[in-house]
Amino acid sequence: MTVDDALQAFETCKVGMPVAEMQWVLGHWDEAAPDCLIRLEVYADGTDRSDRNAAALFVILHLCAEKRETRAFPALTRLLRDEAALERVFGTDMLILTLPGIMVSCFDGDVTGLQAAVEDPNAESITRGTALLVIAYFVREGRVPHDQMRAYLAHLRETLQPQAEDWVWWGWVVAVGALTYTDLLPQVEALFNDDFVPTEAMDLVDFQESLRRNLDDPERMVMFEEDNVAPLEDAIASLTIWEETPRDTDDEPDDADDWMGETGDTDWDEEALPAGFTVSIEPRVNPFRNVGRNDPCPCGSGKKYKKCCLVTA
Repeated sequence: MTVDDALQAFETCKVGMPVAEMQWVLGHWDEAAPDCLIRLEVYADGTDRSDRNAAALFVILHLCAEKRETRAFPALTRLLRDEAALERVFGTDMLILTLPGIMVSCFDGDVTGLQAAVEDPNAESITRGTALLVIAYFVREGRVPHDQMRAYLAHLRETLQPQAEDWVWWGWVVAVGALTYTDLLPQVEALFNDDFVPTEAMDLVDFQESLRRNLDDPERMVMFEEDNVAPLEDAIASLTIWEETPRDTDDEPDDADDWMGETGDTDWDEEALPAGFTVSIEPRVNPFRNVGRNDPCPCGSGKKYKKCCLVTA
């Protein structure tokens, strides 16, 4: 196998994940990384926004996370500010499920790109809030000073736009709770009372319950874990557990062997999967996979999908 063979498989997979090619790239990272990073750079700068490159990047970014590829971080943070480009790579579910872990895993030590995404009112609001939680995660890990974060949160409270209901304020209040900045709780309560935090995200009671769980945790990591803000350890397991089939058509696979093999058994080692996960022998099909984050929610609520069923999908 060559790097080109692997990248072509990433571009064209329609049913299941190209596991063999992913394993090869992980095992030959020094050889494969330069081409993978070029793919990311030309997508981020707009040179190649083709469907094939977007499909390849969906796999590449998860591999970068497992390999702790910090060289990917600057381009990734630029993508955080381009909602359409980011969604084209990740779809809807995976923005919530694995993008936080990719940000954490590829961090290069410079939070300025994350801050730019947080402060950009044109960026997607859930992504802005998540980027703020990722910064908070690095504070909890000791990679960003607490005094710097406290000053930043105070700055955002006064200047962050919109000064109205938005998911970025969900990120603000959860960051305060996750870092147990109890002196800022009156401001958290005021944000809830002024309806800055979308009710679809959480209400004050939800926040208080999450904060209690976080305070009960000796490591104070509960609120990060609840929002998938943690390193992504296993790219293949993360993708095969949650994969949708096929990604670009509503048709079912023509041959179940593409998914399960001739015997109908999966290739997954269940003992190696994260605790609490199980593997179904049937493909996981997401009924909302063709719904854009800004489309009306199919449930009929009248809200946008990103502020309704996407939260619990």
